[in-house]
Amino acid sequence: MLQGLSKEIRDCYARAEACARKAEQSFSEEMRADFLRLEQSWLTLARSYEFAVRLLDFTRHAKQQSESWHHAEKARAERERRRTTYFFDELEPAEPVRRKSTRNGDGR
Repeated sequence: MLQGLSKEIRDCYARAEACARKAEQSFSEEMRADFLRLEQSWLTLARSYEFAVRLLDFTRHAKQQSESWHHAEKARAERERRRTTYFFDELEPAEPVRRKSTRNGDGR
């Protein structure tokens, strides 16, 4: 797709250049204005294609960055889960808390 757009962009610039040459060679002011208008139209189309290429490149890069970040975040979360699991697996069960007995011996 990008190769096709590159060809389209080159074609637009070539057509704009041809229109500029014809404008210089025109004897009529009306024809000169028409060719200059056509030149601007071709240049606008070329810039539109260029923008589409840049936008496509940007979105591809952003997607790759997002996928890379997501993968790194998943790996970090997995490491944290393993570390936490290992830490808690190594702990001995806690002894139950016993209340001190009071004078009457009922534990209150």
